[in-house]
Amino acid sequence: MKTCEVQGHEFIRLPAYSLPDFLIRAPHLAIVLLLIVLATLACVTNTPIAKAPTPRPTRTAMPTFTLTPLPPTATPVPTTTDTPIPTKTLTPTATEPPTNTPIPTDTPLPTTAPTDTPLPTRPPQSAARPPTAPPMPTATAAVVINSPLPTPAPADPGTAKGSYEAGSETGTQNCESISITGKVTEADGNTPIQFVVIEVKGDKDKYKGPYLGKSDAQGQYVVSVGPLHEVGSVLFEAKISGGAGVSSKTVRWNTSRDCHEDGAIQTMTINWLRK
Repeated sequence: MKTCEVQGHEFIRLPAYSLPDFLIRAPHLAIVLLLIVLATLACVTNTPIAKAPTPRPTRTAMPTFTLTPLPPTATPVPTTTDTPIPTKTLTPTATEPPTNTPIPTDTPLPTTAPTDTPLPTRPPQSAARPPTAPPMPTATAAVVINSPLPTPAPADPGTAKGSYEAGSETGTQNCESISITGKVTEADGNTPIQFVVIEVKGDKDKYKGPYLGKSDAQGQYVVSVGPLHEVGSVLFEAKISGGAGVSSKTVRWNTSRDCHEDGAIQTMTINWLRK
């Protein structure tokens, strides 16, 4: 029987049969041969099958650039710098030294005395007339502008002479103060009399007075006594006061600190008439 060696293994060389005849004639050899093929396949190095290469991505075409020529750089214009003109320095001129002034020589005195020279005679002159004085300027009348002057207040002559009496008397209540008001007129009751002095007195210490008032150009007057005090009933009297030739009747009335009392009088109105 012939043998052959394959990859270090020794095999029996069989006669040339077709595969079906071989399997029929020697089935046990076919089994052995199958085992050998399987062992060979198991022992052969497991060589990896080459993989198909991964397709590369297609590259995007790079853009083409057109070279733009740069504009030529401008040639700098040279700037002119003003060069200051040098100032000329004046050279001082040499001052000539002063020349020596010659000393005057003494003049010799005359040996002979000079003769007196007669003075020339003046021709007779006529007496000069004094200059005529210029005429005096004529005076111009000054223009006087009459401006309105404030009317001076009339002097206070005091109470006009006469006999005065009350033409009317009216008493009212006043819870704040005590006062006397009224008007002084002529006997007609319409013509006012100015500068008439009205005198008021009380019989209590806080109201002794005297309190004075004077009529104005309308003949009206106000005599303020003051606020109410913590006193009881007070007797007041009023009259016209003046110098010689003035007489007056006296008016009397009572007042109290209770301004709500029936018949209480705190403000007295007296209209005076000159008879």
